[in-house]
Amino acid sequence: MAELADAGDLKSPGLWPCGFESRPRHLRNRGGDFLAIVMGLVVGSVFDWAASSFLPSHPARDFFVKKVEFGIPQFSMDLVLFSFSAGILFRFSLIMVITAVIFYVVYRNI
Repeated sequence: MAELADAGDLKSPGLWPCGFESRPRHLRNRGGDFLAIVMGLVVGSVFDWAASSFLPSHPARDFFVKKVEFGIPQFSMDLVLFSFSAGILFRFSLIMVITAVIFYVVYRNI
């Protein structure tokens, strides 16, 4: 019992680390979470394209592939010396969001 009380984490010196994680789950790096969500959105956009291209028109298909858009619409400015245009617009469908959530959950449970 005394060995368990003195057990260190994986980075503790000694011959046999006890196997505890050295960082709690809430202190881990979030880069992998973001990457899993982005990968889920990309795969979901492929599913969205395939569903809208190959499935026949049906209310269920239209519900899952309906796009919701938000962002800054494109605007142009023409000055005497130069001109430029800028804007950013995000389009999401329910298939993309569901796929991103699935990728995130699978990543967190690996």
